[in-house]
Amino acid sequence: MKNTAKLLLFFFIIIITLIILFKGYIGVFLMSKEISVSVIQTGIYGVNTYIITSEHDNIIIDPGGDSNEIISMIDTSKNNLILITHSHFDHIGALNDLLNDLPSGTEYYAHKICAERVCDPELNLSKTLTGTPYTGKPATKTISDKEKILRGDIQIEALHVPGHAPGHLCYYLQSEGILFSGDTIFANGIGRTDLPGGDTQTLLDHCRNILNILPPETTILSGHGPATTVMREKSSNPYL
Repeated sequence: MKNTAKLLLFFFIIIITLIILFKGYIGVFLMSKEISVSVIQTGIYGVNTYIITSEHDNIIIDPGGDSNEIISMIDTSKNNLILITHSHFDHIGALNDLLNDLPSGTEYYAHKICAERVCDPELNLSKTLTGTPYTGKPATKTISDKEKILRGDIQIEALHVPGHAPGHLCYYLQSEGILFSGDTIFANGIGRTDLPGGDTQTLLDHCRNILNILPPETTILSGHGPATTVMREKSSNPYL
């Protein structure tokens, strides 16, 4: 009985230690021979920050906060790229810190409209909703609908899906069958449209188009909440 109690205590300590060490870390979502996708919840709103890695490259999608934790998950000697889905402050909270702390040559891409709003505390809603203005750095490059982003083994297609925020992009990683949907499509839901620049019908039209053009088995990784699939959202999402 004493040995059993000691064993249980040992495992309890191990679990608590892991929770402390990997606060907010969800784990490796997908790993193939060439590419892995990890996710960590960051910032005060628990944004899903995704990290795509290959042999020579890291791509970070929506760094909502906790830059040190994000950096601890990557090999910083690789080529680093940050992609922003949209300009809301909860998705860009670690942008400046990453650009400052990662090696020189680190770039960040966004839609032109999004990039302009990232640099404006009123348009990225940080001033209005938090009282602490946040001015994001200028984008290295602006990208458009259907533009391809090539980084070694990683090829991503940008898809313009406005309605939640102006200039919102989703990122389609076709080789792994994954759509990074930001705050457009959620499991059984869609992004809110009551914030400045939002429009319900625009969002619905673009989300339905995405669900119609992508394969049904495509995994959807959203900016908040659990993963889902195109098939599941076409059949059961009450909004779509």
